Amino acid sequence: METTFKDNGHATRGVHAKAHGLLRGRITVLDNLPAELAQGAFAVPGTLPVVLHFSTNPGDILDDKVSTPRGLALKIIGVEASRLPGSEGAVTQDFVMINAKAFTSATPKSFLKSLKLLAKTTDKAPGLKSAFSALLRGLEATIESVGGESGTLKSLGGHPPTHILGESFSTVAPILYGVYYAKLAVVPISPFR
Repeated sequence: METTFKDNGHATRGVHAKAHGLLRGRITVLDNLPAELAQGAFAVPGTLPVVLHFSTNPGDILDDKVSTPRGLALKIIGVEASRLPGSEGAVTQDFVMINAKAFTSATPKSFLKSLKLLAKTTDKAPGLKSAFSALLRGLEATIESVGGESGTLKSLGGHPPTHILGESFSTVAPILYGVYYAKLAVVPISPFR
């Protein structure tokens, strides 16, 4: 954050600094959900406003030619549900998601290592990052052509060049969901993804 502040003259988030869009919409909670799905923010049927914030992983603002993991912050407004102590008066529910089904760091220590790497490379060699990303996209495409996938290559810049609104996003760790634990997802249903 200090590095990007020196460059830009204003504060930038340490991660997910590049916003791709802020959207408003609605979510409809169906009235016939099975009991195991009618939990938390989805316990009361109805339509509620939502705000979606799309972003990419690094703390610096990179050219779109650098394919890094993408994030989605989803805020549901007007939620009537049980609250944790200290947040009883709150009426919003936030979900933070990424465009991967699993977190690429297996441990907190490896996550910290990746954050330190991001910090060391912030504001360094943007042209090299673009070229490196193209190389990694090619490697990932080769792996996917034979039925595989590499979360590591994707997280380092090899994510396929896709439109952000065609991405699927999920919570990468199970979260407390009423009396259950669950992973939640936002998935486009348009045939034009």
